[in-house]
Amino acid sequence: MRPVPPPTMTQAFDALQEEPQTGLSRGQFAPEERAQVRVIEVASSKGRTSSGDYGGSFTTVYYIAGDESAAARVFSETNADTIERIDFSAPNILSSNLPRELYDLVLHHAGERVRELYPTVVREDRPNGVTWVLDREYYEATTRRRYSITSSKVAKVPADVSLEEIVSEQPVGEPILPETLERADIKGGVRQVLDYLRVATSFECTPTTVDGQIAVVPKDTAAQA
Repeated sequence: MRPVPPPTMTQAFDALQEEPQTGLSRGQFAPEERAQVRVIEVASSKGRTSSGDYGGSFTTVYYIAGDESAAARVFSETNADTIERIDFSAPNILSSNLPRELYDLVLHHAGERVRELYPTVVREDRPNGVTWVLDREYYEATTRRRYSITSSKVAKVPADVSLEEIVSEQPVGEPILPETLERADIKGGVRQVLDYLRVATSFECTPTTVDGQIAVVPKDTAAQA
């Protein structure tokens, strides 16, 4: 007996194999395909955003489970004009409609919270120049009050402070200590910044300890050249 060939994919599902799509509906997918299809869908806002503008409507994006980052990129690009009118400093239509993971991804691709993710730490850069550095586990587990510098898991780097300058201006061979970062006006859990400098691909810092406290030593890149 000849084996039964697998069912042919619908055109809609075939398109999702290439990239998340707009302009689709669940009725276009076969029943077995629907179990794998996900959507980023936000109810239209008829009121005003906190900045005084109308929220407008959002285009829905369909994608295959596991393709969340690409779907968030398509959603942010497709809805760029509407997203631009949202005040992200307060609860908003996206935060109330999307799971936290998708919300973070949409903001990343929209340039509102550009992230670097490492196994132990997360860096987030904001349009106003502020940088947040958070413990990775805390970042993923905390959905409310995530950005509170009362927690040792969170550090805030003011807009006028550059981590790149702190590292490049450090005398050769001298460690960057927690108090080094505190003197630079970095707030909260400065040890998260030390962890970031240790693991970030854009920095070359070696972890060490000084009098029992963690520190990092920038590599002498000039000597290596």
